[in-house]
Amino acid sequence: MSLSLILNDRAVPRSKVGDISPLPPAVAIVYPVEGRPFEVETVRTFGQRVFGGSRPCYVVDLSDHRRQAAVTRTPLTCRDGGHRFRATIDVGFRVHDPALVVSRNVRDALAVVYGYLTDRIRLTAAQFAITQALAAQLRINQELDREIPLPEGITIYYCKIQMEPDEAAARHIQELAEAERRASLGAHAHERRIGEVRSDEQVKDIVEDGRRRRQADERKVLDGRRLDVEELIREHLVRHPEETGQALEMLARVRDAEVARHELRDERHADMVKYLIERGVVREVDLPGLRAGVLGADGPGTGVSGVLERPDAGRQPGLPAGGPVVADAHGGAPATAQGAGPVR
Repeated sequence: MSLSLILNDRAVPRSKVGDISPLPPAVAIVYPVEGRPFEVETVRTFGQRVFGGSRPCYVVDLSDHRRQAAVTRTPLTCRDGGHRFRATIDVGFRVHDPALVVSRNVRDALAVVYGYLTDRIRLTAAQFAITQALAAQLRINQELDREIPLPEGITIYYCKIQMEPDEAAARHIQELAEAERRASLGAHAHERRIGEVRSDEQVKDIVEDGRRRRQADERKVLDGRRLDVEELIREHLVRHPEETGQALEMLARVRDAEVARHELRDERHADMVKYLIERGVVREVDLPGLRAGVLGADGPGTGVSGVLERPDAGRQPGLPAGGPVVADAHGGAPATAQGAGPVR
């Protein structure tokens, strides 16, 4: 589609101008003058009406024109050179110099206007990324927000440009947005997970601090008390009364082990004392002191006590029926003891 602002293809007599149809309400009559610039009729005098009817002229449309169009043929490449914008033009223009329109033979005003605007849009689009369509639109509209006289005698008095990515670029931007959204969600999930782990660790620290504090309090309470196996089992039963059976079984095993240990100790002590007496290292007079001061008190008649507690232990030995008791010249055990064999 084209728009010619020169209403007649060739010069017509001035008297035939009224035959041009349709004739806009605002027109300019331009007369070609040989060797001189074109003349524009301003006021038609009476002489011109009478004698100038055959003078050839051109009729130029002076009306305001508004058009809307989409830029499709010119690629509006963005800054990266790999994607393109799509632009829609809403423009208003008029003729400000009819003589220039005729002299330049402007047969299609839209080509002149759109050519200028497309070039400005293309230069502006190359300065922005494909994701900055709104910024590019704002920049070009600010630049075109004025009356722009063109060299062809046409003035652009209104222009608004709408810019957006084309279909391929729109898909690219959507994919980028989806990737950013996924990354953002992943970051939020990561932060939430870190917060949950930190919260769990803080709860564990609080529980552990409480446990250590209770243990410290218990140690303070137990510092002045005698602790043995029975006491430990009793403390365990206070905390875990449901384990009474196991605790009693454990206590019985402990006591059995203690009895066995004492019996083994007494047996070893008894063997040692018997050996000392047999070798003459210990005399019968020394047996009570040895029992009380070295071996300690045992139950009567068992273990070491059974060896050390003789009827005459601790008393001066009397004369046996076989004759007097003669002591060894070297300070050893009495002869009666030596001849009698080991103490039973």
